[in-house]
Amino acid sequence: MHYCKITTENHPLSVNHKDCLEQINQIVEREGGRNNSFNTDLVALNLDLVERKNSPDQPRPTMDFTFGISKDLKNPNMVLTDLKLNHKTPKTIRRRDLVDKVDGSISLLNRDVTIYSEYFFVFKDNLKEQARSHFRSIFSGRTNLIFVPIKVSELRDKFFI
Repeated sequence: MHYCKITTENHPLSVNHKDCLEQINQIVEREGGRNNSFNTDLVALNLDLVERKNSPDQPRPTMDFTFGISKDLKNPNMVLTDLKLNHKTPKTIRRRDLVDKVDGSISLLNRDVTIYSEYFFVFKDNLKEQARSHFRSIFSGRTNLIFVPIKVSELRDKFFI
């Protein structure tokens, strides 16, 4: 399945919060990445912004953004993505923080569309393997994680090419 702008823009949260749809490049750049990793017409729903608007006094932790994927507009899914590009080491990341971000995001999305079965945490290229090792250790040695450390280029190649 690949990126689907229609699925992204037609999710009920996107419809209700059009001002929270942003170019993926802008979100990546703001979180410490380069702004030219994705085509400029690609948008995602900024979940942190939606949550702050919905619950300004006590926002829940959420993933940074979500975007839609589908195969010929069939079986649409929303992909949860969090950018860890400003982290100097993954070892400071706690399991509970990862789980809370995913849980908060799923709750916010209200399960109106199927959530993709893996949750992506994007690290700088040189930290991805450290992150993978750390995730295995905090998730009890599992090698097939659904909490997936990934590089920007891998996320782009997986869903946007």
